[in-house]
Amino acid sequence: MKTLSWFAIVLVVGGLVSAAVAAGPSGRHSIGGGAHYHKTVDDIKINDIENDGIGWYAVYQYRGSQAGAIEFDFEFMPDDYGGATNDVYAPQIFLITGKGLYGGVGIGWLYSDSEWADDPFYVLRAGFNLELASGVFLDINGNYQFTKWDTDITQDLDTDTVTLGAALRIEL
Repeated sequence: MKTLSWFAIVLVVGGLVSAAVAAGPSGRHSIGGGAHYHKTVDDIKINDIENDGIGWYAVYQYRGSQAGAIEFDFEFMPDDYGGATNDVYAPQIFLITGKGLYGGVGIGWLYSDSEWADDPFYVLRAGFNLELASGVFLDINGNYQFTKWDTDITQDLDTDTVTLGAALRIEL
């Protein structure tokens, strides 16, 4: 299953990069960083797991047209996330439609304790992208993550996560 999921991610990333290259140099690139507040949908009654917390993330966004964008996020969460004994990292990719008010879909993978999760997580995102000044953007977003937790502590716990995030991006 892990091989099939990796293959799907490679296909999606390859397709998105191809679309960005085909769009040519007319696209807009921006980078930045922000924070996510995360909360599990179900109350997890396991001592070593926090039901909520803060994650920090770096973001790169390519907007090939006014109507859509590709976004790559790299999120860092402290070691209390999901029962991990070390910090958790989550690379993610999103396909976004809309400019100010927007929606998107994404896929990501959790990495902790020197190994990748068995399955990816999937994300639905809605947000508001506000241009504060020329080339400076504030992105406020809400996300619903379909997550299957599979650490030694959680033992295949299946609960989803809701996040509220904000990031500041600067156009290159």
